Amino acid sequence: MLSFGLAWQEGDYDVDLWVKGPREQAPVGFSNRIGYSLNLLRDDLGRTADPSIYNYENTFSRDVLPGEYTVNVMCWRCEATPVKYSLSITALMGDDRKDTNRIASIEGQLDANRQEVTVIQFQLDDKGKIVPESV
Repeated sequence: MLSFGLAWQEGDYDVDLWVKGPREQAPVGFSNRIGYSLNLLRDDLGRTADPSIYNYENTFSRDVLPGEYTVNVMCWRCEATPVKYSLSITALMGDDRKDTNRIASIEGQLDANRQEVTVIQFQLDDKGKIVPESV
């Protein structure tokens, strides 16, 4: 299983996480929540219908498939910028899913409303390990 976690600064910002896996027809995100092996589990809208001050989105895979992954973030509704974010990607491996492999931990910022950036592209081998030259 792969876990993609996006968090961003407190405030009324709607930032979206988009993940495209090796067998996905289209990236998984707020308008396409379920893919071949990926699911967006939380679509955070900032303060809209959300009592929490924490802003985060999570996408999980049901399996660790070999191939290329692309992760984008987009400032869907960010009237005040910049908006700082952090992205973490972890692989949970083994029969009991207790072997963890941190693939990436990245911090960045979005500088404009509706800005979308590719945060990372990488390939995984058939053992769920990152192909070193692929990042």
